[in-house]
Amino acid sequence: MKKYIYIFAAFMALVSCGVKDEQQDKASVQSFPPSGRVVLTASCGGEDPATRTIREADGRVFWSARDKIKVFAVKADGVEFTSTNTSPAASAEFLGEIPVDFYNEQSEHGGKGGSDFALFPVLLAVYPANCDFTHVNEVNYESYEYKPGQGQVGVGDPISYEIMHTLPGDQTAVEGTFDNNLFVSATASSTTDLHFHHVTGGFKFSVAGSDIYKVELSTASSDAYLTGDGRIKLAGDGSLIGVETYDYNYAFVQTESGHFIPGKYYYIVTWPAVATGGFTLKFYTDSGTKERVITQDLEFRSGRFLVLNNADSNLDDTGGVSGGLEEITYDPIN
Repeated sequence: MKKYIYIFAAFMALVSCGVKDEQQDKASVQSFPPSGRVVLTASCGGEDPATRTIREADGRVFWSARDKIKVFAVKADGVEFTSTNTSPAASAEFLGEIPVDFYNEQSEHGGKGGSDFALFPVLLAVYPANCDFTHVNEVNYESYEYKPGQGQVGVGDPISYEIMHTLPGDQTAVEGTFDNNLFVSATASSTTDLHFHHVTGGFKFSVAGSDIYKVELSTASSDAYLTGDGRIKLAGDGSLIGVETYDYNYAFVQTESGHFIPGKYYYIVTWPAVATGGFTLKFYTDSGTKERVITQDLEFRSGRFLVLNNADSNLDDTGGVSGGLEEITYDPIN
């Protein structure tokens, strides 16, 4: 899967995702989750944004061909759904199979709670699906009770879910967009309508120099984790509670060959993080490195890109410049 985004004044259109069984117009909560071969359909409109992959000149965001998402109906296992569109489309169908009968066979206790194969009352969905590490880490209940042979078992429906996902710090520079399979969104729904929520955000920048081939972003605070493992917390209604992040306080983007094009926008995708004390931008050039140090507190937000134009301007060939930003701007996705 590859993202191609044509930058516009407003960065993202609102989209929503609907899921329907191939044999039904809408599956009810009582017949949920749908079983067997299932088609997921994403189309424009709705209150919540969904991450999609191609931006048209008029600002709309289209799904690219063969996009993939991962869907969980149980804690133990997830299945991939692949879009069936052969060209960029405002509405795309995702085809996959939810093996409900197999899950019921694997679950010793059936129903809710207990076994990792017990069916959720919701579908969890994550974009992108390429990370092998992605899994449901925890299912949280309002209360628990002890059952012989099972231990502590959740009572009633889960109140929240935690999905683990890895965001790589090594990213490829792509003019006007960001690297493949990076921009994370997730949701949970007890109906066949899924409304994805953006989890990641990051840094959007342009450069003035023509000899830059790599840019590294690092936070002054060692616990302001930008990349690595993240624990995405979702409420039962699918809303994003927050993200716990681990591992790395840096990310870098570099070209596959050649240099960054002056005046063009590039992106570094990050987890949400509060950068207490600011951050450092390190520019790798043909003749060496140079740095810009931002000393004020800043925040990397879900669904937003912190914007800095001509980020390397007025830097010496080898030295650095410290200071704050006169104007802090964010390019919204939703």
